[in-house]
Amino acid sequence: MQPKITERLKARELREKGYSYRKIQNQLAVAKSTIHRWCQGIELTPTQKERLTKNRKIAAIEGRKTIQHKIALRRKKMGLTPEKIKNLYFSKDYTINEIANFFGVPHWVIYKMMVKENIFRRSSSESRHLILSRSGNGYVVKKDLTSEEDKLRLAGIMLYWAEGSRGNRTIDFTNSDPKMVQIFLKFLREICGVSNKRIRIYLYAYDNQNLEELIKYWRNVTGVPKSQFTKPYVRQGNPNLSNRKMLHGVVHVRYSDKELLQELHGWIGDEARKMGRCPSGLRDRSVKPAAMPSEVRILPCPQVSCSSRACSTIVEAKQALPLQQNVMCGRSSVVERQPSKLIM
Repeated sequence: MQPKITERLKARELREKGYSYRKIQNQLAVAKSTIHRWCQGIELTPTQKERLTKNRKIAAIEGRKTIQHKIALRRKKMGLTPEKIKNLYFSKDYTINEIANFFGVPHWVIYKMMVKENIFRRSSSESRHLILSRSGNGYVVKKDLTSEEDKLRLAGIMLYWAEGSRGNRTIDFTNSDPKMVQIFLKFLREICGVSNKRIRIYLYAYDNQNLEELIKYWRNVTGVPKSQFTKPYVRQGNPNLSNRKMLHGVVHVRYSDKELLQELHGWIGDEARKMGRCPSGLRDRSVKPAAMPSEVRILPCPQVSCSSRACSTIVEAKQALPLQQNVMCGRSSVVERQPSKLIM
């Protein structure tokens, strides 16, 4: 006889009677996967299927009750109360998972308890920032600045406005001037409080340049170890024979943190508004231009020498002031109010 032939026949018999795989397993002490393979081809009647479904739901309810009872006993033993959760969450900056590990309960127990007690929870970005800052991998923007630090902050903002990437995920400052690179790195480290080990350097060079020498040069300039230099880009087929441009190549100083990038864009916008300008890429797309009034007159710029086309398309509403400043050339265009329709 084949091994376990008796068990196989018994398993098929029990399955035909409507037994579940788990009950058959308990009786025969055979793996559930083996029982499933043995019982292939056996169709249960609708009544048997309904009974198994009902038993499965009852077992699930009983299992939940057992788990909840054990958790309640553990909560009582460990003294898990809303006050203790608040203390750990707000005073000691614990995460939900850390609180759950502290009390030895699943994280969803803490989560449900916080929802039930209306305990405010951090957003996912706040939690991530908290974890990174504690591990030394995040950033902490310095608030109280001296006059020298305020100058450094402004210099860093202006440098990124001029030479920074317009992407929306990573801070990427590009330049070939070592002094500018050093100033921007000083801004990141001292003002933004970023972790030096998260800074990456990406080198752009020509194929006739010595990569090892360039990496050594920029390593000394930036203070970033070689292990944080990503694979460089080498431009082929267009050698820099004069050696006057990009003598040491170009470097990208990169720091991946979307929140800090958004803050930096906000700082640029603040400085731009102080100067009455809107930086490229930071305009508010949600603001729609006002509809053209029906009774306006458009006149060309009174300055004959002005070559800006914008001066000939200045539009002034009937209720507005008689002068409008031209943002393109800085001159004013006179707008005459007329009761008639648009006059070109």
